[in-house]
Amino acid sequence: MSLSRFHSPPGLLDLEDGPDFEIATAGTLSAEDRTAVIGLEAQNMEGYPRNGNSLAATLAGTPALCVVIARLDDDLAGFCVASEDFVYELQVAPAARRHGLGGTLLDKTVGDAAVELEVHERNEGARAFYDARGFKQSAETRGGMLLLARA
Repeated sequence: MSLSRFHSPPGLLDLEDGPDFEIATAGTLSAEDRTAVIGLEAQNMEGYPRNGNSLAATLAGTPALCVVIARLDDDLAGFCVASEDFVYELQVAPAARRHGLGGTLLDKTVGDAAVELEVHERNEGARAFYDARGFKQSAETRGGMLLLARA
């Protein structure tokens, strides 16, 4: 994956010159994009237990979900999958982190809507990311997952 543009000085990446964003639904995702997002999620979540449906099952079973994909030089840099009130996945490629891409994906997918999501309780980086964006823990769910909500 060629993400050399993400190795810039500290601070936010100028996303105007960075990734291209595509908006689709789970039902209109190409097979190539479906494979890429499932692969990135598997890579990022290695070592975390999976609770509930796999991303593949979620995409296949809910074709109306919004999917926003970020690409850099035709490579997947990140994606977000959400409904009107729930964020199913937000993943950023490791080389693309810490440049504002996750926040931009979240904004492009759900804006400032009241939404919920689940996060692994031991994923401190994700918890800090969501806390900075106004998400608060609303419940503990099964298998070490926390339900976060933004009003």
